[in-house]
Amino acid sequence: MNWRLKHWWHWGLAIVISFLAIKHLLVCLKDVPGDFASFWWAGRFFILGQNIYHNVPGAMPNVYLPLHALLMTPLALLPERIAFCFWQIGQLFTIGVSLRLLELFLNAQDQKSNDRYWLTLLLAFPGLLKNWIYGQYNHILLLGITIMLWLLKHEREIFAGMLLGILLSIKPFQILPLTAWLTIKRSWRAFFGSVVTALCGIFLLPSLVWGVEGMIALLNRWHQQVASHAFCVSWISGSLTSTLYRLLTPSNVANREGEQLFVNLFNLPTWTVTGFLAVLIGVFVSLTIWICLRPIKATPPLALLYEASWVLTVTLTLSPRTEGHHMVLLLPTFFLLAHCLFSFEHVRATLSRKVGLAWFFYTIINSDLIPKTLRIWLRTAYWAHAVALVLLCFSLLPLLGLVRQHR
Repeated sequence: MNWRLKHWWHWGLAIVISFLAIKHLLVCLKDVPGDFASFWWAGRFFILGQNIYHNVPGAMPNVYLPLHALLMTPLALLPERIAFCFWQIGQLFTIGVSLRLLELFLNAQDQKSNDRYWLTLLLAFPGLLKNWIYGQYNHILLLGITIMLWLLKHEREIFAGMLLGILLSIKPFQILPLTAWLTIKRSWRAFFGSVVTALCGIFLLPSLVWGVEGMIALLNRWHQQVASHAFCVSWISGSLTSTLYRLLTPSNVANREGEQLFVNLFNLPTWTVTGFLAVLIGVFVSLTIWICLRPIKATPPLALLYEASWVLTVTLTLSPRTEGHHMVLLLPTFFLLAHCLFSFEHVRATLSRKVGLAWFFYTIINSDLIPKTLRIWLRTAYWAHAVALVLLCFSLLPLLGLVRQHR
């Protein structure tokens, strides 16, 4: 891996990343983020023999499956702040390893490696920063996905599926469509490996630890926790699904109970938006099947990375709840875009405009670089993220022919 700072923008990005990472780490050490606090308390409650879904003041509700609490036990043996430090160090490590695996996956070790790394970090930086601030989980999923892709490339499909199954046993929300992708690719060993491992992680292992009745009670409680957080129309969710509901229907988008806030531009009945989304999802599913029809053993690495990136990007675009920190899962997408920008000159001009525009909506338009009064007037917090995701989808589509020709 070549991380040398060759250009002025490398230096600028390195300084900004270092400053913000240290700043937010110091702030979080004084008051551990509620997201990580929920992880730590899940493991702590398991050690104490208490309900792992018990809500703790100052911590977010635990919306993860029971296996998550078992895996958090080692960190829960440490004081909360020390555990958080190890968690953040783990973030840096997993991001670095993921980038290295993506480089090896494409065998992209050339004179452009340095620029490719730094451009990937620039594109992914807002999501990485949010994941860092909240102490979120997405870097673990990212590392698992990149290892899964590496295993698929080397025809170790059963192990790739088992790894995906472990991830599904912890946090299935944004990665479940990858299982459907394996069926489209007719990678049956990977598919059945993921299903069997997920079933063991969700049902068998918890029943061995808590008993069958305890496992059923925990899964019921997990469902109760998730049901109230699965769909979100407030500014927290930047998916196209949430955005269409809050802009086209009279939905209350207030983020606090008892408050009311409406930002809709139209007053359409909810069923019309639901119907439109059903058609849109059908179009994207059909397009995805067409893109990914080639059997996995006949799919070269670049096309395999493209397909996985497409599935992840479409999933976050159409998910009922996509938050800023979930964008960490698009690191493969950003790496692919950076690779194409530096490797294929004939697409550089058009691709850079689309990617740059997506990054502008994702990063700039809703930041402090834009006057607050203008942001409030434009209501950027309620639609900019969705526009960025849609633009990323349109950035990927024209690359399909290119990656299919490349071996």
